[in-house]
Amino acid sequence: VAEGPGQQIMAYILGKAEGKGELWHGHVTAVTVAPDFRRQHLAQKLMHILEHVTDKGHAALKPRPTAKATRAGTE
Repeated sequence: VAEGPGQQIMAYILGKAEGKGELWHGHVTAVTVAPDFRRQHLAQKLMHILEHVTDKGHAALKPRPTAKATRAGTE
């Protein structure tokens, strides 16, 4: 969770790591940034934190078809 002034939630990420050895990998279930805090790289920062805490170095993000900003960044 990324908090702003007054403990306002700016963004959050939900993910997990699973598997063993070569099959160890991470999944991002959700990453959401409040409209007032978009375009500040918060999602990217949360992804880096998730990568660090899962001790793997990568995670997969599957954006919803309606996630225009996410799709624009991956096309």
